[in-house]
Amino acid sequence: MLAAALNATGRAGRLKEYFHLDNLAERGSPEQTKQSMLAYYTDVVSANTSANGVFGMKLHFNQFYHVFGGKQIGMGNGVSFVKGFDRHVLIYRRDKILQAVSELIANKTDLWNTSDTTLAGRARMEFSDADIPLLGQIMSRQLSEEYAWRSLLQDFSITAHELAYEDLVGKTDAELAKLAAYLAIPDLGPLMATQDTIKLTDVTATAVIKQRFLAALGAS
Repeated sequence: MLAAALNATGRAGRLKEYFHLDNLAERGSPEQTKQSMLAYYTDVVSANTSANGVFGMKLHFNQFYHVFGGKQIGMGNGVSFVKGFDRHVLIYRRDKILQAVSELIANKTDLWNTSDTTLAGRARMEFSDADIPLLGQIMSRQLSEEYAWRSLLQDFSITAHELAYEDLVGKTDAELAKLAAYLAIPDLGPLMATQDTIKLTDVTATAVIKQRFLAALGAS
């Protein structure tokens, strides 16, 4: 949703997950050496910079660590890479359980993002007790990755604009206006939500599995 709003302006680059493992694999796994990764990234920047000279990308921490966590390129280069951007936006979700539920649904349905309401039925499933440890595993990884970003930003004095999922979907216009002001891209214009997505389960189903998960933790 956020990337679509920025991409629609034509003045904020073309935001995609350029370090997604599938994208890297399609290009012959350039992260194996510094030279090949630099060549790949140079091509990405050249092809996806908007006419006003702006480039941006979306980067999950697991993607960042896959590229920079090994000896081939190194975490020092990773920190330099992140610091090389003029602006940083940290996107997170307050409700960690529902964030984990969302990923669980995506894993089960292989449907990660859609605006097609006819596909919603694919996710109408019954949650079971077997899903509770899976939610714990997913949530643990998601928390680890969010706080890995937070630690990196704090340790290296990198300022980031924080944006909560709940605010983005609940106060879309206001949050996009704040983001536009933070980015300070000349002539960016107002950001507008251009991509609608649908919930793949109803509120009742997610509330039930959330309470069952809390009960399993002894925290209900």
